[in-house]
Amino acid sequence: MTVSTLARFAAGASLALASAMPAHAITTTFFTSMSGPAEFVPNPSTATGTAYITFDDVLVTVAVAETWSGLSGNATVNHIHVATSPSGSGPVKLGFSTFSNPSPATGSFNGSFTLNLTDFNSLFNSTVAGLAYVNLHSTAYRGGEIRGFLAPVPEVSTYAMMAAGLAALGFVARRRRQS
Repeated sequence: MTVSTLARFAAGASLALASAMPAHAITTTFFTSMSGPAEFVPNPSTATGTAYITFDDVLVTVAVAETWSGLSGNATVNHIHVATSPSGSGPVKLGFSTFSNPSPATGSFNGSFTLNLTDFNSLFNSTVAGLAYVNLHSTAYRGGEIRGFLAPVPEVSTYAMMAAGLAALGFVARRRRQS
């Protein structure tokens, strides 16, 4: 066998193995802190909340993990909206209003939703573009008591690369001072 034949065989075998590997889900997580002043019409509520939204592209699911405290009234409805512009407002894209009655002023929500591919892609792309926000309504603020725009949660590798870059900059700065 010649080297070029061997190289073609190795490339073909690698391609066959790669195509035979199972698909792995790519999960992307977004985070927000929610407050009354962040509402489209800011309000004086002192309530706070956080939400983690995780997209799974293989299962076509959106998982929601949310907590809140100090609402002026009981929680009534909860949604992910997509704004028409950053910091604006827009229609509901995913509602998760499954509270017990009456709903607590302090509480949490955890759930997962399977979407059709079109809705999943639309919500995901809007979230990546910085247009999606979580909005929690209460009996005191029917239009929404607290909200927050979703931002990507950096992966651990991002922090590792940043730390390595900072270390390299420190090393270069130290060497310059020594010379």
